[in-house]
Amino acid sequence: MDSAESFEQHLQSLVGETVDQVGWAPILGSAISLYLGDRFKFIDPSPRRIPNRSEADRLYGYTYRLHLYLCAWRIQSSEEVILTWSDHRTIEQDTFRSLLKGIEGSTVRDVQFRMPTYDLRIQFSQGLELLTFCDSAGEDEDDYDFEFSVSNFLYEVGPGGRINAEVENRLDLSSPLDESIP
Repeated sequence: MDSAESFEQHLQSLVGETVDQVGWAPILGSAISLYLGDRFKFIDPSPRRIPNRSEADRLYGYTYRLHLYLCAWRIQSSEEVILTWSDHRTIEQDTFRSLLKGIEGSTVRDVQFRMPTYDLRIQFSQGLELLTFCDSAGEDEDDYDFEFSVSNFLYEVGPGGRINAEVENRLDLSSPLDESIP
């Protein structure tokens, strides 16, 4: 099985999972991260506290993480566009964060991935959709448009129709979240 087939299979495993957190930091501009699934202890946790995050966020990671980095994205309903990758430039940070967090708590109903353009559409239980697409045809080997972590696998989707897959070994799958950590 090649990286693209493996990537698609792992994407389909998102169906039925709930978005626990959506991460966004103004300093990162349009980059967002969705965190889904169970939480497990990091093998090598961050040595420092993460601003605006709990101690559990420093010590524990999620089964799934979708990080949209250098690609265009939008969140929409059937009636309107709710938020786009470039809105962080034109609306207040609190408004942007509030609109983005509208998908927290929702369940993934469907995932569609289109080759060779690498368009990704995730449909959520409350009627919203997240759409993203690689908006560069470049061949920069060090660049990626988005990445998707599944347990201990990392997929980087990049310009020019490239999917890199590697073992990441970031989570200790035998150590689930200790509920006593705030």
